[in-house]
Amino acid sequence: EVLFEAGDELSATATGDEVPAFSGAVVAPGHATVDQPNADDLVFSRDEDLVVTWDMTSPDGLLIAYLSATDEGGTSSAIYCEWAMGAGDAAMPAALMAQLPAVSDAELSLYDHAGSVIVAGDWHIEIAAEGTPETDSDTAGFFGGITLD
Repeated sequence: EVLFEAGDELSATATGDEVPAFSGAVVAPGHATVDQPNADDLVFSRDEDLVVTWDMTSPDGLLIAYLSATDEGGTSSAIYCEWAMGAGDAAMPAALMAQLPAVSDAELSLYDHAGSVIVAGDWHIEIAAEGTPETDSDTAGFFGGITLD
């Protein structure tokens, strides 16, 4: 079931208590269809940029990428990137990729995102709308079992 479409205005309000009263809105992000990476090629060099390409229904919002890896000792490392939805392509820089451990079970998650921040007293409240981009993976927006050489 689709909760919102690209361009829909989503709002939040609170009457106030511990957090002061607030109201705000966010415009739902565009929806991405990710072309690269694809599920047929999930081996990436830590010496090269990890390129992500996509088409979108609307240039509004961001495409967020989160790549995480855990080494044999149990230490986790991650790269978090935000790109303007309208860009259509971007990369996780090789300089960051090189800081991840060489593993065969890294995970990449992708999200369509739009958000706005409301200030209510001393509080900063983010109203966010996120969706899952379409990919050729069975689990849209998520790639597991990635090898980082």
